[in-house]
Amino acid sequence: MELTTAHMIEYKNESCIELKAGGYAAIIAPGIGSNVIRLRDEANDIEIFRFDPSVSIDEIKQSPEVYGLPSLYLPNRLNGGLLKTSDATYHLPVNEVDLGNFLHGFLHKRKHSVVDVTATETEAIAKTEYLYDETDEYFQYLPITFKAEYTFTLSETGFYYEQTLTNLSKVQMPFGVA
Repeated sequence: MELTTAHMIEYKNESCIELKAGGYAAIIAPGIGSNVIRLRDEANDIEIFRFDPSVSIDEIKQSPEVYGLPSLYLPNRLNGGLLKTSDATYHLPVNEVDLGNFLHGFLHKRKHSVVDVTATETEAIAKTEYLYDETDEYFQYLPITFKAEYTFTLSETGFYYEQTLTNLSKVQMPFGVA
């Protein structure tokens, strides 16, 4: 029987979480927005996400939305960086300059905290979080305090990913994740 494990590792000089269970293996990079930079079906020798061992951590950090499973909030493109809600209008910085859009948010580029890394006989589990508040450089554009929490679980049935965003402010929070 395969051993189920969950522990911290160094992957290319980046502190990461490694989960193994049920014939699957995952590497999660809390320092790169809790990106699941590798998910592998070990039993069938299949990489689930785009993974290339020759790609450096710096390349992944430069384009975290390209590799693995990044935590995108607010996903997709906002024309001119304009985000309208029922009670406010926010002007986010244009980061897709050639098309004039705000693209894919910012959580995938933040360093998240590791809350828990544990394994049972059948599951390997990791929990991370990020507190978005006035200390974040984007708060000037989106002044809404919230907490982002992530749970990653591997078992014989595969990979389970849960993301919770909790609004800690007194205004409505726009919601969209990918």
